[in-house]
Amino acid sequence: MEAKNELLDYLNRLLSATVDKSMEWFKANPTTYMWTTNTPKPGKVIIQRVNKRAFVIVMGRRVPREITKHLLQVLDGKGNIVFSVDGMSNSTAEEVLIKVYEAILSRETEKGFEFFKDIIPQK
Repeated sequence: MEAKNELLDYLNRLLSATVDKSMEWFKANPTTYMWTTNTPKPGKVIIQRVNKRAFVIVMGRRVPREITKHLLQVLDGKGNIVFSVDGMSNSTAEEVLIKVYEAILSRETEKGFEFFKDIIPQK
């Protein structure tokens, strides 16, 4: 139980750093964002929104549905995955990963709108 609480603590720190803009995320592809650091150690944090088909029970029948989950990966300076959290298998972590991903999207929209305002001619 303690490891789960420690994980949630670090995920919430990740969320706070994302919301307060002390982490600058970059879009790697349409569903993946990456943050890179060199201090205190070189590494990357990657968060990805993944759509998967899963079966859910509806009125007593298994029905295929597309579900969205999030995957967080931590890579060392050599690009090796040293840690990962899959929202598919950890629903508590998934709740925080959703918030992190939404905060990244919000910041991306904000930056895009600022750029849009800058390029439109002034009256």
